[in-house]
Amino acid sequence: MTEENRMGVLDHLEELRSRLIIALIAILVTTALAYVFSDGILYFLRAPAGDIKLQAFSPLDGFMIRFRVALYGGISLAAPIWIFQLMR
Repeated sequence: MTEENRMGVLDHLEELRSRLIIALIAILVTTALAYVFSDGILYFLRAPAGDIKLQAFSPLDGFMIRFRVALYGGISLAAPIWIFQLMR
């Protein structure tokens, strides 16, 4: 390698920063998309268990259940993007 093609530490950190930002944006966008469909996802996840109802023990439990489902769905949907960024 010539001296022109070598990256310094700051260049590596800048590239890492840009790749992390791309991965986080992808996760945020897909999480928002999964939140829109969180009721359908919850219905799909509860279907094998039969006719059960989820219990909410605090005022925020309904929101937190939907948020967790959306977050896991967002991470799953964005997996090709963040895995590609990780491999690069």
